[in-house]
Amino acid sequence: MSLPTPATTALGVVHLPERNALRLVLRDPAPEATEERLLPAVIDVGEAGRLLGVELHIGDDRENADAGGRYVAVEPSADLHARSVLSTVRVFTDGTGTLVAVEIPRRGAGYEIAYPSGNR
Repeated sequence: MSLPTPATTALGVVHLPERNALRLVLRDPAPEATEERLLPAVIDVGEAGRLLGVELHIGDDRENADAGGRYVAVEPSADLHARSVLSTVRVFTDGTGTLVAVEIPRRGAGYEIAYPSGNR
């Protein structure tokens, strides 16, 4: 799987109410995803449930194992009240194995993302 550079910014966020999840779009136009898998991740949540970003943990990916993970930012933050929580996210890749989207659950153990209201 080809991951974004060590830190990248999501191009868009799509609310998926039927799955109670958020999809971070990483390429424009978004190519069709041909593969999906679950990865451990650390989700950063700011004040009022704002989604700040997610760090993908890719220790099973030999090419990127030394980096420990890749960060996808939703918005820049210097939020003193931010917290980080462990979760599992779904990642989507295209036919070349390039990451095109990340799907994050809006609720989990110890967190709730109030998107879109928290990110206004």
